[in-house]
Amino acid sequence: MDTTFPTADARRQRPRTACNALFWGGADSVTLTGRVLDASPGGLFLKTRKSVPVGGRVHLEFKLGSDALSVVGEVRWVANSEEVAERGLGIRILRLSSFDSQVLARLSH
Repeated sequence: MDTTFPTADARRQRPRTACNALFWGGADSVTLTGRVLDASPGGLFLKTRKSVPVGGRVHLEFKLGSDALSVVGEVRWVANSEEVAERGLGIRILRLSSFDSQVLARLSH
């Protein structure tokens, strides 16, 4: 029986594009700040020292160029061990405006 799991890249529905945007926002009683290291219309990776449990909802604000974006997402995974290159949160985007979706889609073109 094959017990291997697909890699994160294989599971993604859309490719992520590297970026380095400051973000701010929060989840429940946690204030989040840090950097968006990669993004797509489906998800983000946030470099941050704060932690939110898997399944937690986050509201984030950040700018890509001159465009201000507002995203509601769900934490899908947490990278917080000493063995990872960047500590942070993998976010699945649940809600964003059509304009914000277009901005994120333009990143990969």
